[in-house]
Amino acid sequence: MRSGRALARLVALGIWTGGCVAIWLLVGFLFRVVAPKRAVSWRQWAVQRWARGVARLIGMRHRRQGEPPSPPFFLATNHLSYLDIILLQCHVRGVFIAKSEMRSWPVLGLLARLTGTIWVNRAVRSDAVRALDSIGASIAQGDGVMLFPEGTTSAGSGLLPMKASLLEWAVQERFPVHYAAVGYRLEEERSGASARDTICWWGNVGFGRHAWGVLQLRRFEASVSFGAGPVRGENRSELLERLREGIAGLFVPIPSPDRS
Repeated sequence: MRSGRALARLVALGIWTGGCVAIWLLVGFLFRVVAPKRAVSWRQWAVQRWARGVARLIGMRHRRQGEPPSPPFFLATNHLSYLDIILLQCHVRGVFIAKSEMRSWPVLGLLARLTGTIWVNRAVRSDAVRALDSIGASIAQGDGVMLFPEGTTSAGSGLLPMKASLLEWAVQERFPVHYAAVGYRLEEERSGASARDTICWWGNVGFGRHAWGVLQLRRFEASVSFGAGPVRGENRSELLERLREGIAGLFVPIPSPDRS
């Protein structure tokens, strides 16, 4: 039954995504020709509708605490899974900063490129300078920009060390940075399962295997909590510390499953 559910969802996701991309590209082209200033707003609206459809199809029940920022904005949050992208896009309109390796991922890489993702090659220190210019350009055109300062996903037991390099643009421009925390919970936790092992993507589990497991779930809860307001810092270290404190205040650790 679980495999049948996963297969049906996979087919539905393909149809939904293919249809959304076709309409998105067609209407987006018309906007760029007739009303170029509205092309970004159209893309933001279309991506959010797509994300909400994906959430329904995969059984994600998402809820929100606090008020999300309106674009243009800069937002930092913890990182637990690729599902964070769907969850956040359901509530805010903007683009993500992502590692450049994701460009070559099948399907997801293409979608990320179409949605205006800002790429950064973490193996090349100088590439951060180019990424900072891209952040400024995205915000200047009315986008929100979302950053995972941990740089990778975790098991949800706590926050990982955060990196400050991509906050330099906000410091230079004296631009306020919002913060949020994401979390997940399973219905099946009563029987010993945990979002830590099923939703969070960490360790050596491949993407395909992990995604297939998510699609087999009947449903799960996803939550995003937004801070009361943005923070500023005189330098990257100060800004990062204030963001970490804000995220930590909202973050609810995901418990390990009871294996007794």
